[in-house]
This record gives sequence, structure tokens and C-alpha cells, in this order.
Amino acid sequence: MLHAVARERALLIAERIRSAFAEAASMVDGRPVRGTVSVGMVMTDDVDLDIPELLRQADQALYRAKERGRNRVEVAALELRPPKREEPASLRPRTAA
Repeated sequence: MLHAVARERALLIAERIRSAFAEAASMVDGRPVRGTVSVGMVMTDDVDLDIPELLRQADQALYRAKERGRNRVEVAALELRPPKREEPASLRPRTAA
């Protein structure tokens, strides 16, 4: 989990991890392996994190990466994110009219 990291920086970090893994896993014990890694990411600015939901979305992005050819980084689409939950009207602060 990355905190307070801009989208572009997070994507760069994920891409570096993917690339470094592919390079490190190209040979094992002198034998070609060509290991790769797929990365699924989800990004949010919401301070009220719903960790299970974020993990579910990142997992969906991971499977999309595998379906699209593996060895890549995929970010959960915005439409996959749950809508912001609003407080019931009874819990909202009253404003003067």
C-alpha cells in the first residue's frame, strides 16, 4: 500500500517492480525461466478506506492484467469503485436556512 503518492508515481513504482521481477526471474540456476509478474492496482483519495473492497478491486485488475497478456500493470477502472456513501439525513449537521 502506498500512501500520499500521485497516480503517475504509483504507476511508475508498479512498473519498476514488474520490470525488476522479469529481469531477476529471467534465469534461475543458470536456466532460462522467463518469469513475469502481473500487477493489479486500485487508487483512491477517499480517507474512509474500505480495505476489503479495495482488495477486491485490485484483485479484479490483476485478473484483467492476466487476461490481457500477463506481465503488465492494470489499474481498476473508476466505474468499479463503489459510490461514496452518504450519511443518512438524520446524521448530517443541520444548516441554518
